[in-house]
Amino acid sequence: MARLFIKLNDQKIEAILDNAICPYTINALLRKGTINALIINTSYGILMNVGIISGYEKARDHFMAGEIAFDPRGPWLIVFKTETKYPSKANPIGRLNVNDIEKFAGIKNATLEFVQ
Repeated sequence: MARLFIKLNDQKIEAILDNAICPYTINALLRKGTINALIINTSYGILMNVGIISGYEKARDHFMAGEIAFDPRGPWLIVFKTETKYPSKANPIGRLNVNDIEKFAGIKNATLEFVQ
């Protein structure tokens, strides 16, 4: 399994990525390695622009709190804060601890590190 480390100022969050569900999307993120991402906080989740190209892959529109998905339209990596019916479909790629979501409050950018 691949992992994602999100560095927010002095905090570090670890997320598990599931290669079996969306291998093409996760491989594109792994090839990118480290990304400095702009963060947009919405009512349903945290959006991070990752600048990769990947299409729809086992996409769905219903997500639980703590799930991570990739929306190819943006291209956005989304950490869902609550159970959400997303307005379009996105690729589910992983999960982080729900308690870590509150660490994103007031944060405008982060460093994302994708590792195998």
